[in-house]
Amino acid sequence: MESFSSTKPTKHSSNLSEMVHRFARLCRLKSVGVVSASIPVVNPSIEGHCSTSTSTSTSTEETESKVHPHTVDEEEDPLTVIFEAVSSLKWAYVRLQEAHIPFDLDKFSSADAFIMAELKSLAQIESSYQEKQKDCVLGCGFPPKSDLCEEIAEKERLLEELQSRIRSQDSEILCLSKQIDEMDRENAKSQLLSPAVVCDAFESASKSIHDFAKPLIGLMKASNWDLSRAVKAIENGVSYAERSHKKYAFEAYICRKMFDKLQQFSPEFDNVDSIMVMRDPFEALIEDPDSVFGRFCRDKYLTVVHSKMEASFFGNLDQRVFVSNGGHPNTPLYKAFVKMARWVWVVLVMLAGSDRTAEMFRVERGTAFNETYMESVVKMEERRLNKVGLMVMPGLRYRETIIRSKVYIQ
Repeated sequence: MESFSSTKPTKHSSNLSEMVHRFARLCRLKSVGVVSASIPVVNPSIEGHCSTSTSTSTSTEETESKVHPHTVDEEEDPLTVIFEAVSSLKWAYVRLQEAHIPFDLDKFSSADAFIMAELKSLAQIESSYQEKQKDCVLGCGFPPKSDLCEEIAEKERLLEELQSRIRSQDSEILCLSKQIDEMDRENAKSQLLSPAVVCDAFESASKSIHDFAKPLIGLMKASNWDLSRAVKAIENGVSYAERSHKKYAFEAYICRKMFDKLQQFSPEFDNVDSIMVMRDPFEALIEDPDSVFGRFCRDKYLTVVHSKMEASFFGNLDQRVFVSNGGHPNTPLYKAFVKMARWVWVVLVMLAGSDRTAEMFRVERGTAFNETYMESVVKMEERRLNKVGLMVMPGLRYRETIIRSKVYIQ
């Protein structure tokens, strides 16, 4: 910074004006950082202008609302008045910084008004100082001291250092915040993919398929479908011990369609919570009809419920057309399907997010029964042979856990 040791009076006056304006501009900056609450508040000792650090809140408010301009008295050293004004301005700047975090609009507005008043007062001091300096230069020819220039330079250096530290800390905080968010996501994902949770979801999916098969079979009976012929179309050559056991063929059909084309499934892992918190998953479709889950429901419904089924159930294909056009009909059959589809979708999300540590396996017809990998849907003593006649639900190998496949033994 330039010194005030120049012998030209006009240049000295210009440098002082520039110096004061530089400090004024510096103090008017709205800093992105904050001054720690641990920094003591330095109050100027000008009588009638501001209170000491031990003043009450009432006196502080009066100080902020009543600002007395600093004037250069005839018997007072001008340099001393400037130093006191600068100290007051520094104190006002600290107050402005403290109003940032936590952000207090009232404190911020008060501190801002206080700074503006101090700047006006400093401008008056500058004007008075310049007038007296002109008289001094004309009268004696002596230049002013350079102490104020050095003081401002030092404060500028300290302020820049403080702002640099604040920027560095803000950057570090942002980086740590991102790391915490990533850890939270990983922890949530790890918790969701624990073996116990996967097993529960897989069992819920199996039960939901069993539940959806009931109304579907009921509609087929009401529409005079030949159930025996339909069962043979699903899996021909299976010998059922009881007529009621044919329901497993329909469960196997639904399961086969719902878990088909797993390699093409790429859901959004983060959407699981938003779907599961809904008591009725159909509400999620109302909120976002074209979500990943919504598209999954539409695609699978058109696959599971054949057009011939709909035509015989309702006498038309209006519901099918509605679904094909991106809608979700509020009908008993479709809502029952959505309840089942939610659990299948959750299982598929888990498989997609398991980093290939999960593997779904199937059991072929005629395979010898193995209790390690298979679970019979009927009591073993009811069947003469221990051969798999029909796979009702596939099995799952996840980490060290094996979820057995559900099979019909003949």
